[in-house]
Amino acid sequence: LTTVVQDKTGKTQMVTKGAVEEMLSICTYAECDGGVQPLTDDVRRRILGTVDDLNDKGFRVLAIAQKSNPSPVGAFGVKDECDMVLIGYLAFLDPPKASTADAIKALKDHGVTTKILTGDNGKVTRTICKQVGLKVRNMLLGSDLEKMSDAELARAAESTDVFAKLTPDQKSRVVSVLRENGHTVGFMGDGINDAAAMKAADIGISVDTAVDVAKESADIILLEKDLMVLEQGIIEGRKTYANMIKYIKMTASSNFGNMFSVLAASALLPFLPMMSVHLIFLNLIYDLSCTAIPWDNVDEEFIAKPRKWDASSVGSFMIWIGPTSSIFDFTTYIFMYFVFCPMFVSGGVLFNDLAAHYSGAELAAIQAQYIGMFQAGWFVESMWSQT
Repeated sequence: LTTVVQDKTGKTQMVTKGAVEEMLSICTYAECDGGVQPLTDDVRRRILGTVDDLNDKGFRVLAIAQKSNPSPVGAFGVKDECDMVLIGYLAFLDPPKASTADAIKALKDHGVTTKILTGDNGKVTRTICKQVGLKVRNMLLGSDLEKMSDAELARAAESTDVFAKLTPDQKSRVVSVLRENGHTVGFMGDGINDAAAMKAADIGISVDTAVDVAKESADIILLEKDLMVLEQGIIEGRKTYANMIKYIKMTASSNFGNMFSVLAASALLPFLPMMSVHLIFLNLIYDLSCTAIPWDNVDEEFIAKPRKWDASSVGSFMIWIGPTSSIFDFTTYIFMYFVFCPMFVSGGVLFNDLAAHYSGAELAAIQAQYIGMFQAGWFVESMWSQT
């Protein structure tokens, strides 16, 4: 970043700051030992040694340089960023949050792999990783990514924990490659350089102290200064998914079993086993009982690892449990038709034989009682078995 200023005497000065390696490439001189000296290899080694020491202590370091009387006013440009005088360093200590190490461990326990994507150089990144207890199995720099095809990066990304000295586009590229590998990717950032990667991720996460563009790119903004919130979010998300699957499996199998029973009864019985209004009322009461499911407990082993939507599991559950519930229905049909209704309605006479024993209005009344008793019995059993 370059700024051009002018004092009251008309002197113009250009001041530039940036990453150390890039700044050394545009500097010809260095201000040290009380004067301006040519930027020799010896001076360059002294500068890089100082920067390395600061990096090892976890400092992010920028270099700052100046140049007097560059191009005339109105003609300033990148071409003027050359033959500059290195005048010092800007060192920033940005320690990791106290909860970082615990959060990384908690995420690992829940099957979430943490990868670092940063614009900082490798030394600073290694120091920070050491502070938070993150082992660096492998590290790739932005310069390495430039030489890789997407296929090569896709393979390397699986075994690489840390990507350092990345440009915003390179961060986005790494996220996209991980998603193409079949991973669900969440990206957390708070700076301008993180916005593109947050957009590319499945879930963009930021904090309320982040720059505006980062917050606008995020799907979730953390309001607490505690990274353990991430673990809570993952647990609640997995509980929600588990209970949602329970509802879908239960409702699908229950309705499938009911329809299976109704079809079978319609083919075998001389009357409808249940009226339409009964089925609607049955579903209403059943759905009311299902309002308890969102608060249901979820097994620890289910929460322990990430899950993906699997429609086949719903289908297999429905095909097995649905007909199983119909066994109870068929048992109820047999009991109601051959035992219960004849015992309490028709004096031991089955429905098909009523016409031989009764006639006229009396026959119609007994048939109506028989059907009503049968439908009430199945309604009660069906409600009990569904719930």
